[in-house]
Amino acid sequence: MRRYIPFNIVFCLSVLIACVIESRADGPRAVESRTNETYTHNGSQFPFPPKIGNYHRVAITQYDHEALDVSVGYNLHSNEIAIIAMTVYIYPRIQRAPDDTLAGHFGTCKHEVSSHHPNAKLVSEGEVQAAPGGLKRKGQHATFTATEDLAGTQQPVRSELYLFSLGRWFIKYRVTYPIGQQAVAEPLIRAFIDELAWPKGP
Repeated sequence: MRRYIPFNIVFCLSVLIACVIESRADGPRAVESRTNETYTHNGSQFPFPPKIGNYHRVAITQYDHEALDVSVGYNLHSNEIAIIAMTVYIYPRIQRAPDDTLAGHFGTCKHEVSSHHPNAKLVSEGEVQAAPGGLKRKGQHATFTATEDLAGTQQPVRSELYLFSLGRWFIKYRVTYPIGQQAVAEPLIRAFIDELAWPKGP
C-alpha cells in the first residue's frame, strides 16, 4: 500500500480538475472527476467536499481496488499565505502490531516521514485534540522541519502529521507550508480539521 504523495505533486495538480488515481497492476491511472461534487469514501462514507473554507480539493488518490485506502489533497492560497498543501488519508486499521493501535501506528507514520524526507527534523510531538464537525476527538500530532520543493520552489518548510482513529479506520492529515508562515498557517490548519466533518462512528 502507498500512502505517501510528494507535496509538490499535490500542489501542481490543477485546482480545476480533481483526479482519482487507481492502483492497478500496470501502475496508477488518473481519472477525471467532477470538481463540484462531494467524493465519498467507500467503506466509511467519509465525505470530501470540493471546497472546505478557502481550501480547494486538487486530487483524490486510490491505493487499492476496493477504494478503502485513499487520500484526498487540498490546497489553500490566500493573500496572507502562499500555500498550504493538505492531504487527508483514510484507510483500514492495520491488524498487526504495532500498527493495530493509534500509538503504535503513529510511530510508523513518523518513520515514513523520516524515510521519505532524509533531511526532516522532528521538532515536537504529543497528544492533540480536534473537533471535526463539532465532536471532540483525541489523536497524535508531530511537527517536522525540512527543506522541500513546495509550490515549485525549494524552501524551508514545516511539515505536520496528525493521526486519529475512528472505529476500524485510521484518519491521517499531512500538512506542509513555508516555515516562515507558521503563525498564519496554524489557525487555518485547525479550521480545516474542525470543518471537515467525519462520518458517524464510535
